[in-house]
Amino acid sequence: MPAAAAPSLPGLRLAADSPRRYAVRLETGGIEDYPVPADGQLRLEVPGFRRRCQVYLFDWIRIGGGADRLKTWRIEVPAGGKPVRSPPLSKVLRLPLDQHRDHVLRLAR
Repeated sequence: MPAAAAPSLPGLRLAADSPRRYAVRLETGGIEDYPVPADGQLRLEVPGFRRRCQVYLFDWIRIGGGADRLKTWRIEVPAGGKPVRSPPLSKVLRLPLDQHRDHVLRLAR
C-alpha cells in the first residue's frame, strides 16, 4: 500500500494587478475559502490523504484503484462570483516557484 501523504501548507501567490479582489477556494471533499491579501501570498491547508492502490491484471491492464486525489481536488479562483481559474491541485503544485518558494498562479489581465 502506498505511504500516506502528510498534511501540508503549500504557498501560493496570485500574480494579478489587484490580488485583493480575488478569493481562493480549495475543494478537497470539503470547501475552504481563503481571502487573498494585498501581496497575493497565502498558505493553503491541504489535508493528509492515502493514495489508493493500483490493481493490474497480468501486470498490464488496470482494473482497480482510484483516481489521484491531487488531480480531482481543485483550486477555484472566483472574482465577482464567476470562476476565473479552476485548475486541479496537481497542476498548481507544479507551477514555477518564486523567491519565497511559493507557487505562482498568474491571472489574465
